[in-house]
Amino acid sequence: MKKNEVWEKTINIPISLVDFKGNIRLDSIFSIMQNEALKHSEAIGVGFNKFLKDGQIWVLTWAKIEVLRYPRFEENIIIRTWLKEQNKLFTMRDFLFLKENNKPPLIKASTGWLLLNARTKRPTRPKSLPDTVVFLPEVKALNEKPKKLATISEPQFLKSFNIEYTDIDMNNHVNNTKYIEFILNSFPIEKFDSQMIKILTLFFFSEAKYGEEVEVLGKEDIKISQLLIKNKTKDIEILRADIHWEKL
Repeated sequence: MKKNEVWEKTINIPISLVDFKGNIRLDSIFSIMQNEALKHSEAIGVGFNKFLKDGQIWVLTWAKIEVLRYPRFEENIIIRTWLKEQNKLFTMRDFLFLKENNKPPLIKASTGWLLLNARTKRPTRPKSLPDTVVFLPEVKALNEKPKKLATISEPQFLKSFNIEYTDIDMNNHVNNTKYIEFILNSFPIEKFDSQMIKILTLFFFSEAKYGEEVEVLGKEDIKISQLLIKNKTKDIEILRADIHWEKL
């Protein structure tokens, strides 16, 4: 295996990343994934700075996470990430969260990234990829492909949020992790006392910026929540999400 084909990092879960039960929060998982993906991308020469010079930016468009067990406060875990394949315009990146090497994973995730023109926000292809970029199509955390989630019929209003300073990232729009926070904060805390999010799937359509208002809408049955985050200021969809819950 060539150097940096698979990026690996061991971390100790700090108190700032866990919930009231001592389990890592889902937004914290996304934050770790985003940070380690950036580090790996920089290490193989396809990071933020390279494409910004060409007027291009990486944007997470689709993600699916399956949780077998949530890591806990002060637990040491191993994070692995790698480039899986190109799927049309999507660059696929997978992740594993592990307690120990050669043991069943705690968390499995697959993500689809688009390279956008920074000015037009239209998908584009990289002009070139360095020899350090290696895809591992035979290595899969999840055997999934990006696809749009179904339209939600007659969703109910859950909560609204005003976009503030701490919600904005270096691309001057809401960071993906913040949308996970909005989703989590749209449910009463009692729900997390009796259930856990087993699977979360997301598909992004657009973005929100500072000063705008977003609202979370949803529809639920016993085991599944269908969610929609809408840019209320511009009256457009930002993302759709499906959550599969499991009783504790």
